[in-house]
Amino acid sequence: MDRYELVVLKTIAICEFGVQNVTAAHIMKCDDDTFVRVDTVLKEIEA
Repeated sequence: MDRYELVVLKTIAICEFGVQNVTAAHIMKCDDDTFVRVDTVLKEIEA
């Protein structure tokens, strides 16, 4: 089932999965229709 109303629940589920199953220091969720300024994200993480 894919409805806009479920976006928040899906985001929470993705975050919970990441925290429990991924050994990364940071996890970032973005949509396929977004442009990520990786340089800016890295500066924020390193600050």
